[in-house]
Parts: sequence; C-alpha cells; structure tokens
Amino acid sequence: MSKYDDWLKVIEHSRKYQTQETLESLLNIIEEDKKGRNIDLVAEALGYFISDPEAKRALITLARHEDYLTRYEALGSLYFFYKRDKDPLIKQLMIEALSDPNEFVISEALDSIGLFGWKELSPTIKPFLNHKDEMVRGSAAVALGELGDKESINSIKRALKQETEDWAKLHYYQALYFLGEDRYFKSMMSMLKSSCHLTRSSAARKLEEVANEQNYYQIYFALYTQLKRERTILVASIIEKIMREIEDEYLVKT
Repeated sequence: MSKYDDWLKVIEHSRKYQTQETLESLLNIIEEDKKGRNIDLVAEALGYFISDPEAKRALITLARHEDYLTRYEALGSLYFFYKRDKDPLIKQLMIEALSDPNEFVISEALDSIGLFGWKELSPTIKPFLNHKDEMVRGSAAVALGELGDKESINSIKRALKQETEDWAKLHYYQALYFLGEDRYFKSMMSMLKSSCHLTRSSAARKLEEVANEQNYYQIYFALYTQLKRERTILVASIIEKIMREIEDEYLVKT
C-alpha cells in the first residue's frame, strides 16, 4: 500500500474518531504531502476537531494556501470553529477571502458572512451581485437576505432582471423571500422544473431550508410532483430524501 493510500485511510478514520493520535497524523500529512494531493481533504477533516486549538491554527494557515480547494475547505471548516469561539482572526480571514481570485472561495466566504449575521458587511457584499460568476452572484444575494438587509431588495431585483442563469435566479428568489417578499416562494418552487439538474437539486434543498408549518405541504406536493417526472437519478434521490425528512418533521405530527 502506498503512502498516498495510507493518508486517505487516516483522513477517513479522522471523520469517525477525533483522537490526539489521529490529529497528529493529519498534521503530519500537511508536512509530508509536498505535492499537495491531499491537503484539501485534510482541511475538511480538521473541521471535526473543533475543540482543538492546534487544528484551528493549522486551518488558519491553510486558509491562505496556494491551492484554492484547500483554501475553500479550510474556510468551510473554520466556520465551525467560529461558531464555537467567535475568534476575530477567523472573521478577518473570511473578509480577506472576498478578494480571493477563485469563485469557490469567495462563495464560501459569502455563505459564512450571511450565516454569521455580520450586517456591517452588507455594503461590501452588494457589488458581488454583479460578479462574473453565477455562483458568487447567488451567494451574495442569499447572504444579503440572511443579513436581513431590506435596503438591498431593489439591488437584488435589478440583478434578477439581468440574470440569465437559473442557478443564480434561484438564489435571488430565496434572498427576496428571506427579505419578506413572499411572492418569490412560488418562484423558488418553479426552479424544480429547471432544465439544469444542478438547479433542480439545489431548489429542492433550498425549499427544505425554508420549510415551516405554514408551507410544508406546498413544498411536499411540489417535490412529489417533480419526483414523478424526474429523470436524473441523483436529483430523484435528493428529492426522496427531503420528502422523508419533511414527513418526519411535519406529517408524522399531524
């Protein structure tokens, strides 16, 4: 068995067992993996060690790694550390990531900013509604929605009028719904019929996020209707899973 295979075993093991020995093995991979073939996987695995300061220090370093996937995974893991200890250095890294050359990294930072409710960053986020990448545009819109920035409603609507990609439109709809524009709930459901299978799967997940006692039946029926005509196996499996979760959360109670 090669060293590469050994590293993969350590990474997989770390997802189940967060021991000091496993952590040391992960940190050793960072030192030994000169080609960087596994560093992004290590960054993801370190997110399971949220009570360990050594893991956090490693992730802070990896958030500035030359490989964009490593930066992306490091920011994703640092999200859980910030939830736990509100370290201002992690917040600084998220803000720095908005200037990253890679769209995945920028989107990850925007997602965290929205979820953490850093409202003072709304003016910084708005220009990303005009970013060249649809993923960034969508993440920016949702972040503004999660921040409750009602002053951004008109900006999001203007961006929506110019938008050509269904994936981004879905995120604009969700943002506007978060901001009290209830009519965009039906627009979100309409994205289950998108010609893009990635948008359909994302629409199912987004609808699960906004499900509540008032709208769960509409969501469930829309998912059921789409499931009957869905031809992409992956999307169908996602819809089935979400329907089961809605059943467990709402229908079992009735």
